[in-house]
Amino acid sequence: NYPDALNMVAYEYMELKNFEKAIEYFKRYVSVMPGKPNPLDSLAEAYFRMGKLEEAIENYKKALEVKPDYYPSMASLAYIYALRENYSEISRWLDRYLEVAPSSGVKLLGYTRKGFYWAWLGGLEKSLGFLQRAEDLADAMDNKGWKANLSWLRLWIYYERHELELSRKQNEVSLRINPVSYTHLTLPTNREV
Repeated sequence: NYPDALNMVAYEYMELKNFEKAIEYFKRYVSVMPGKPNPLDSLAEAYFRMGKLEEAIENYKKALEVKPDYYPSMASLAYIYALRENYSEISRWLDRYLEVAPSSGVKLLGYTRKGFYWAWLGGLEKSLGFLQRAEDLADAMDNKGWKANLSWLRLWIYYERHELELSRKQNEVSLRINPVSYTHLTLPTNREV
């Protein structure tokens, strides 16, 4: 009943799409690690991958009962609520995530997620504000990869708003920062829109 081995075996079963076996091993992992959030979070992830969202939510929340600042479960709950189009819950869980984020890198992810979800909801101005907060953190950390990712996300927001010149500028920024990852991007010209 070595915990790490149980976790690894469970994830192997999950990768093979043998979810019943994965659940069995994750439950054993939970039983040998009482009072730890990660086993519950892993069990929740298995339920999520099976499409059993209620069971996933239940176990993510159990992980948070064990450790109220366990931010990985908060991010997962926000994602499930996004799939369910429960927008107030998305905000609630991401706000909590940002409150407990232990580092600038984790906060950067939180603001990026908020920016993405607001874009998804059509709140493009609000989205750009959260992405700017994420970019400020990326600047402070001198993280060029994240700056490129954020420019790339902004590119699509501007494109969605039919602001093609701003979209192209964000594309240029992304390519300048990280030319290897974005060489496949081409934006339509005005004639193609």
